[in-house]
Order: sequence, then C-alpha cells, then structure tokens
Amino acid sequence: MIAEFLLRRIANDQPSVSLDPLVARILHVSASRLSKRVRDETGATILTHINRMRLARGTQLLHDATLRIKEVATRAGYGCTSTFDSHFRKAAGTTPSAFRKTLS
Repeated sequence: MIAEFLLRRIANDQPSVSLDPLVARILHVSASRLSKRVRDETGATILTHINRMRLARGTQLLHDATLRIKEVATRAGYGCTSTFDSHFRKAAGTTPSAFRKTLS
C-alpha cells in the first residue's frame, strides 16, 4: 500500500516524495512507522526504495526523445541533473545520454 502510494506520486511527476512528515501525515502514520512499513513491504529502506522508483521512472522517461535530460531528471524527482546522472551511472553502468542513444 505505501509502496504503491510512493510509486503513484513519482509516476504522476510529484517528485516531492521524501521522509518528510507530510507524506507520513497523508498516510496517517508517523515517519518512523512509515519507514518500517516500507521496509516490510519492499525489503528495502524507504530511501533505497524511493531511489529505485526514481531511477525506474527516469529510465521510463528516457524513452521519450522529446524530453531533455534535465526534464527527465526533474520529473523523476531529482533536484539536479548531475544527481540523476550519478545515480543512473551507478545503477546502469552508463550515463542517461548514452543509454538514450542505445534506444535509437
């Protein structure tokens, strides 16, 4: 349930998913309870799970060649392109730009 909520927020270009109390309040749980429930549902910490979802969203958005990398990063929930680039390179072994070139 919580993992689905987080995924919907990212999929709907609402990148402000974090450990902030607002998300916990929306779900009617404390921040610590939110963290425990995400770990129980996903087997990962909330931060790891959010990062995985952001990377998945970014990868999905990279298939749309009309979007600039900066827009992909923002829509996937990253504050700046360099952070997205760094996380993507660590997970995929290549940069978002290089990945996109393999799609053509």
